[in-house]
Amino acid sequence: MAPRIRVEDALPSGERVSISIEGPDVSEEKVLYLLRTLRELRMASMLELEEKEVSEDTTLKEKIWRVIAENFGDGTW
Repeated sequence: MAPRIRVEDALPSGERVSISIEGPDVSEEKVLYLLRTLRELRMASMLELEEKEVSEDTTLKEKIWRVIAENFGDGTW
């Protein structure tokens, strides 16, 4: 059975984020990269709260997908 890593966190704005990676090539480097990405998402959420300019047009789902696409691009690590 392939290893699976699941990371859950709550953003300062109250949303819960849950990300999991699974497969035979899961390594410490990939998990650390995932944690850095989650930290960046958390920091972006804190900045958004500080500015108090939360856009009604952009949903949390869109923000998460944007962060994933920016950091993972075509799906390669």
